Amino acid sequence: MFYRIEINDGRVFSGTVPENGEMPRIGTAGPDSYDVYWGDEALARGDDE
Repeated sequence: MFYRIEINDGRVFSGTVPENGEMPRIGTAGPDSYDVYWGDEALARGDDE
């Protein structure tokens, strides 16, 4: 399944969830918020990987 993670600082992470289901670890300098999109919704937002 395709995913897209948009962090409020402007960074975007996207890709396909591997078979083991482990998502990438994403570091931030402090508390932050982000939006996660899955499947068709993630694809519709684009791929900035």
